[in-house]
This record gives sequence, C-alpha cells and structure tokens, in this order.
Amino acid sequence: MTEIKGLLQGLITALPMMVSMFWAAVIALDIRHDGNRAAHRELFWWTVATALLYACHVVFFAHALTWLPLSDTLYVAMNLAVYPAFLYYILTLTRGEVSKKTKISLLLPPPLCGAIVGLLYALMSSDECRQFIHTYLYNNSFSGLAGLCLAQALVHHLCKLLFGVGVVLVYFCAKRNIRAYHRLVDNVYADEEGKKLHSVSLIMTLMMAITVISIVANIIGRHVFVENAALAIPSLLFSMLIFALAWTGSRQQYGFADIKEVHEEPAADMQDNAETAPPPDGQGESRTPNTCGKAQELAVRIDRLMDDEQLYLVSGLKVSDLAQRLNTNVRYIQQALNEELNMSFAEYVNRRRVAHAAKLQNQYPGIDILTLSVKSGFASITSYYRNVKKYS
Repeated sequence: MTEIKGLLQGLITALPMMVSMFWAAVIALDIRHDGNRAAHRELFWWTVATALLYACHVVFFAHALTWLPLSDTLYVAMNLAVYPAFLYYILTLTRGEVSKKTKISLLLPPPLCGAIVGLLYALMSSDECRQFIHTYLYNNSFSGLAGLCLAQALVHHLCKLLFGVGVVLVYFCAKRNIRAYHRLVDNVYADEEGKKLHSVSLIMTLMMAITVISIVANIIGRHVFVENAALAIPSLLFSMLIFALAWTGSRQQYGFADIKEVHEEPAADMQDNAETAPPPDGQGESRTPNTCGKAQELAVRIDRLMDDEQLYLVSGLKVSDLAQRLNTNVRYIQQALNEELNMSFAEYVNRRRVAHAAKLQNQYPGIDILTLSVKSGFASITSYYRNVKKYS
C-alpha cells in the first residue's frame, strides 16, 4: 500500500513535467516538418522551460538533497522565465519581431536571478546548505538563519515578489497584443477563419485564473505540499493549463508574419504620402483637411465599387484586393473605412454579405444554408452564422 501511495505521489508530482515534455516533442516534430510557422519555435522553448521547472519540482518533492542546490538554482531561474517565455511567444506571434530592449527585459532577469542563487549556494558550506534547505525550503522559516543562509532566503523571497509582479504584467501585456493583432486581422481580411487567435484568447482567460493560483501557491511555498495529498490540485491544474496552451498554440498556423506583406503593401497613386498615413486604428496624428478630403473621397469610391461590382461576394477578399482595384494603398483604404465609415475592413465587407444573404432569403425562401452562405461570399456556414449574429 505504501509503495502504491509513493508511486501515485510521484506520478502526480511529475505530471506537469511529462505534459511539458510531450508537447515539446510534438512541437519540435511540427517545426521539423513545417518550419517555424506561427512562432512554433518560441512555443517550443516555452514548453522546454516548463519541463525544466517541473523537473525541479520532482527533485524537491523527492527530497533528493544532493541535487537540491543545483535544482533549486534552476528552479528559481525557470520559475521567473516561464511566464516571460510565454509572453515572448505571444509577442512573436502577434508582432512578428520582438525589439532588442523587450528581449533583454524578458529574458535577462531569470538567468541573472538564477546565477545569484547559484553563486550563494557555491559560497555556502555543506552545513549551511543543509540548514538553508531544511529551514527555508522545506519549512519556509527564517529561524536561525544568518550570513549566507539569510542572504539566500532573502533572495528567494525577492524572486517570489518578482514572480508575482511579472505574472500580472505578462497577462495584461499578452491580452493587449492579442487584441491589437485581432484589429489588424480585421483591417486586412474579410474572412478571419484560421487567422485570429480565438483559442489563445480563451486560454488567456483561463490563464488569469491560474495566474492567481500561481501567485498564491508561490506565496504559500512548495513546502506546504510536501507529502500532502493537496499537491494533486495544483499539479492537475497546471498540467491542464500547459496542455491547453500547447495544444492551441500547436494548432495555430497563422500569425503576424503571414499578414506582414499585405499590411505593409506599398502605395500606388498616393505613394508620396504613404509614410505619413495614419495607422488603421486611428492612433496616429490628427489629419489635415487634405487627407480628410481624400479619405472621404476614397470612402465614396469604395461604396461605389462595392455597389457596382459586388466584390464582397468574393470569398477570401483582402484589403489589398480592394486597394489594387482602386489604384491606392491598403493604409488609405483602412483609413477611409475606419475613420469615415467607422468600420474595420472585415466589418464593412461582412455587413454587406449579411445584407445580401437577407435579400437572397427573401427571393428564395427555401434556399439551404450552405448555398446561401456560399452565394453571399462567406467562407463557411460557421462564418455565416457568426456574422449574422454580429451584424443583423
């Protein structure tokens, strides 16, 4: 009975590590087969970081005292690295590139803190290491600690504080970048299928709940769960989170890099002014009367073209297609739609599709939904229902 209990305890302890290792292997195979699509390489390194983190948990809960100084050093570094690594993945997926300054701010603190912990362990004697491990790591106490032991405990407490602050910042930064990416998709494509990060957005909501649990668990300390059946709760929660994030990330095949060419397409007849054109979300400088007049004129031309040629019925329509027909550039199309018509490109096209579908239903009351969706320009029945719900 004792052996079964120990085996079950070991399985529960190792579960998050095994889930992470599984997805690291799966994503590595995907990268080998398809290349670095949708920031899969960055997702792979995140799964590696989580695997290392939970490998350190295995050492801790197994009371492998000989390995604890090394594993605790790695634990401190990986505990601070996992959430920034996930943010790095989101930034790469939604921005295409991450600035050098952002890379440094995300990737430097974890190894730096780990190096400080490792240095303190190296300077501590064997007796000091044992005292620190027993008093602080397994009992979360400062009682009797002095010198290097006390310094090590203070560094660990500081790292816990950094972890809590970092987790919250990562969550809100990731959410902001996902929203910005979705706005970009709406301004480039009429059909969002396979392009937006809906699954990732849902997981981010789940991540908020797990974030709270992470902070609480980090404050309480791992020592509380030593030889405690309650360990199954955070183990299962984190295993499910890792699985869900890795699964949705591995399924994502579209990111910023795939729309960069369309988004940055050079100007045509407005080439001279393209560099000063405000961004699609209207966050740029205020418009001059000249640019305002051009945007109004372009909005009228867009409406006329759509009325005359019904381009909205073309499945897979992109803003670049419209720009080419009007001999202008995508930024001016986006400006005209966003600022003059108060719509994204996707909303403008899909509102027209929904209106067209309503006319078809009035003309042909018995028309089936598949035919209706195809004849109205929608890529799928799902897309039809989603847009009818949004714009009817």
